[in-house]
Amino acid sequence: MNNRNKQPAGKTMKNHGSMKENSKLRVNALPIIVKEEEREPVILFWKEKKKDRIPLQKREYPETFQARYAATAEECEYLYGDLTADVDGHPEISQNEPYAVPVKLEVASAFARHFLHYKLEKVLKPAADYIARNFIESPELWFRYPSEDEGELEAYRKFRIKVVRRWYTDGFGLSVIYSGISWRYPHAVISDDERVETTDLNRVLYNGYQFRYEDIPDDVRGEIDFTQVYPVVNYKIRKKLGLFSVPDPGKNRVKGYAGHIEWFREEILSRKEIADRLPFTIPDKGWAVIPGDGCYQVGREAARLQFRSGKEDVNPYTGMKKYGPSRPAPANHYRFIYIMANSDIEGTGKKLHNYVKGKVKGVTSLARFSNIAGRFSGEFIGFDDEENPLPEIIDGINRLEKRPGVKDYAMYITPYEKHEQDPRKRRVYYRVKEELLKKKIVSQAVERSTILEADFRFVMPNIAVAALAKLGGIPWQLAEPPGKDLIVGIGAFKPKEFSKRYIGSAFCFRSNGTFMGLRCFSKDEPRMLAGSIREAVTEYVKENGEAERLVIHFYKKMSYRERKPVMEMLQSLGLDIPVVVLTINKTEYEEVVLFDDEHPQMIPVSGTYIYQRKNDVLLCNNTRHRPGDRIKRGFYFPIRIQLWASDDDLLAAWPDRQVLIRQVYQFSRLYWKSVSQQSIPVTIKYPEMVAEIFPWFENLSLPLLGRKSLWFL
Repeated sequence: MNNRNKQPAGKTMKNHGSMKENSKLRVNALPIIVKEEEREPVILFWKEKKKDRIPLQKREYPETFQARYAATAEECEYLYGDLTADVDGHPEISQNEPYAVPVKLEVASAFARHFLHYKLEKVLKPAADYIARNFIESPELWFRYPSEDEGELEAYRKFRIKVVRRWYTDGFGLSVIYSGISWRYPHAVISDDERVETTDLNRVLYNGYQFRYEDIPDDVRGEIDFTQVYPVVNYKIRKKLGLFSVPDPGKNRVKGYAGHIEWFREEILSRKEIADRLPFTIPDKGWAVIPGDGCYQVGREAARLQFRSGKEDVNPYTGMKKYGPSRPAPANHYRFIYIMANSDIEGTGKKLHNYVKGKVKGVTSLARFSNIAGRFSGEFIGFDDEENPLPEIIDGINRLEKRPGVKDYAMYITPYEKHEQDPRKRRVYYRVKEELLKKKIVSQAVERSTILEADFRFVMPNIAVAALAKLGGIPWQLAEPPGKDLIVGIGAFKPKEFSKRYIGSAFCFRSNGTFMGLRCFSKDEPRMLAGSIREAVTEYVKENGEAERLVIHFYKKMSYRERKPVMEMLQSLGLDIPVVVLTINKTEYEEVVLFDDEHPQMIPVSGTYIYQRKNDVLLCNNTRHRPGDRIKRGFYFPIRIQLWASDDDLLAAWPDRQVLIRQVYQFSRLYWKSVSQQSIPVTIKYPEMVAEIFPWFENLSLPLLGRKSLWFL
């Protein structure tokens, strides 16, 4: 089936259309041809579940089974295919178990994937150092990678291989998914090293396999030798060892991904002793190519931003520097307050003050860059106890004398690093924000160590933009408003220190990118979710009249349990408006990656997207706005957008889907925490940021200012 042909390839619309025919991208999938001798295997099927038997739901039963054993197919909700059994001696047609059935792989796609994964694991296991035992889904292979060792920790690069059926593979294809790097702790579970306890373990490596320590396979448990079981390094182990790596924002991970999968293709799949035993052949043409009429563009206009006096630019930094913000902060009087250790006053504190005032060469003052007419009039909160500064800071905040008509903004020099692992110290950062919010003061935390770094001058524009947004100004807005839809964003975050996942919700966006408010609560409260959306809808309708539709950007696939209260709420309000839900995962989607081989950085032009299926889209979102642009940072993978609607007709027309995709792209341009482009829209990112901070608050409710401002930036 060719889903691409369901789109109006080549049709040109305002701001939308397919790309030029000579604009070709490729994906991380290899077209494959199943070998003749593998195309119709005879398989034994059972009703009973046992290890290594493939579970098939009723909808996945091969047609040959349904034709021969109609009564059994109707009766059984599950069947189990035995790929390890010898079919010799079993009649082709038998009314008793096992049922021996020839299966045509070209027709039985669901079964074919399981069958080919099983074959792949058998062929590729000897080539890998370790393999995860999950052939039904897709095998994961681990290969030693010494160049990424961290001290005594031994690095392995990981690949998942997955049989797919997509329009761009023209039949079966093999996705090669680079899963990143994991590290092996070099000391076994039983060894002289006692730094790591068994309670620290999640996954382990043993005898060529990787599996969960708590779920040691039955066939391993009886013979396991714990002197040969090695831990996979996880958060707990890194915390004990004090080893935490910091990602390099200037590293082109997309190009790196391309290099890794090419290595796998050349060094593993092309190895003669492996290629001869694979259940398929791989044509010499290599990776699957997406032709120009299968790629679409949101349009360059969608990337344009508006600054002061309606001036436009595509780059947030140059637009702010040349023209100034779209709208200044609303109040006339501002007071800036410093919070820092007394020991920092003459050193780090003075250095930060010089940056803020623009007294460092090449740095524009915060006031000029953000157009905030603020003054530093001497108010200062100091503390001596750096191990427990919170009591002194709270006392200082409480003693601040409020000035009528003046809005306060605090700059807090925190003595702790961004990646501080001590929860007690991390909590101080969040609690300072909370105490200031109670006094209606927004704030900016700056790490002491970063102020001393040579490139801190590049951080100052980010601080200035965030300050303006926190105080109610608009740094920039969309040059082309996204329409009259009511757009609500739902994001989530689960801190490692907490058992619950928290939801940030109800960012109700206006056409200029400003929002109406937010809430935060536990994941287990779907009624609270519906209530927060109700507030957004009520306020929007009051201000704008009836919305044309409610568009929800959700951080995961929205379940029926989560949708039901929302639909009931709209009905109770008497609002018969259509609802569209866009699933936009906050984590990067690396299952399918697009590459532009005609560009040295291999990242497609921003705004390029393809359909995997009708309502399943991959969108490239980066800073390569024109073909000749080079990216300096932010080497993002495509984001995946899955669409659902309360009425199928809402997504039946191609233009309706295009508008929704365009909105996602546009809202990624409204990130006001920095002047750097983000790939995830703020409708997901902002609520996630709130959900990350909220669990640390002493009172699990947002102060009033916390519900109406961008204090978390």
